[in-house]
Amino acid sequence: MTYTESGVCGNHFDGVESSAVQLKWIGGMARLQEARSLMEQLEPSLPRCPFCGAPTVLESCWAYCNPAVHAMCSKCRSATQLQVSGESIVTKEHVSLATCIMRAADLWKRRAS
Repeated sequence: MTYTESGVCGNHFDGVESSAVQLKWIGGMARLQEARSLMEQLEPSLPRCPFCGAPTVLESCWAYCNPAVHAMCSKCRSATQLQVSGESIVTKEHVSLATCIMRAADLWKRRAS
């Protein structure tokens, strides 16, 4: 795991390598590395929390057996809406994990200071 300039880094799908099922849900080791790289690249550009001023991180989690991500304050845990990859139940379009990561970062950057 790489740390940002602030010394704080989010959960970038930590431990997925040890779970064959989760690794399959992400799309394999290459997709996992792409997601981690994108998260590490975007994290330092996220503005600090508008509520407490702490650094912001990108956190991964699982929703409905799909990889998901949101931007979150490392201290007060204020967060953006969860961005879930996979097929949208509304539009039936496929949403990639990379798109979810970028959306989470963009949502955080739109917050008022």
